[in-house]
Amino acid sequence: MAMRPFALSALALAALVGCGVPPPPVTVAEAPPAKTAKPTGEPVTPPKQTPDATKPGDGKVTPPPVAEDPAKQGLKFTDTKVGTGDAAAPGDTCYVLYTGKLTNGTVFDASSKHENKPLSFAIGAGQVIRGWELGVQGMKAGGKRTLNIPAKLGYAEKGSGDTIPPNSDLIFDIELLAILKADQANTVSRTVITPGTGRPAKAGDVVNITYKGTLIDGTEFDSTQKQGGKPLQFTLGKNMVIPGFDLAITGMKKGEKIKAVIPPQLGYGYMEKGAIPANSILNFEITLVSIG
Repeated sequence: MAMRPFALSALALAALVGCGVPPPPVTVAEAPPAKTAKPTGEPVTPPKQTPDATKPGDGKVTPPPVAEDPAKQGLKFTDTKVGTGDAAAPGDTCYVLYTGKLTNGTVFDASSKHENKPLSFAIGAGQVIRGWELGVQGMKAGGKRTLNIPAKLGYAEKGSGDTIPPNSDLIFDIELLAILKADQANTVSRTVITPGTGRPAKAGDVVNITYKGTLIDGTEFDSTQKQGGKPLQFTLGKNMVIPGFDLAITGMKKGEKIKAVIPPQLGYGYMEKGAIPANSILNFEITLVSIG
């Protein structure tokens, strides 16, 4: 039987619980009031990334000051669609689709060239060119923006490989799929769809659940139906699933159905897991069939 995407392999488990790093404070945010829970694993430490000069970020830029005015730096942008929710700000992790063009219309890179997998980066971490650092700030999830980036905020006099000549102004069409706010990195967001009955599930309980997992672009990566329709059984608090999944189910009652949003640090972190890209936010619909 194939391993389910959210079940930890021995390697993944070792990475989560054997890294010797104290676990961060973890919360389960929900309505009614948020609850606090202890994680069953520890954060995954990201490996060093190899810069790729053909992509928007090359890992060698200096993040702009928070108060820097994009217009004064020559950056221009146009919102073709305004998103909803909180605006992207320094410290937040953004998940975007993009198309990059030269001013003559030549496309030098795009998400479509990378299986349409969202690119993620933290604003202010120096992971992307300065034009992106400045230009994505203020966008909201679901928004679309065109950035006109002067060379000095892009690859300047060096250019990038054979695709971006020196001193090239750049045009990027950006779609912001999701924002992970800086203060939500260790929080599982949980929304009750259907209330349950009886006592809440707790660590040590054997639970039977049905589920469906999707990525931020709506792609379904796993579900009970894909695994034959039989409920998944495991023991809470025994490191048998990713920490965020354990946290989401703790406190549920029999018959309860929830929507849970699990950040990367409580999922697979910087590891790619089958159909799940590295640094992915995971969305789950979970029903607690029974306890014990």
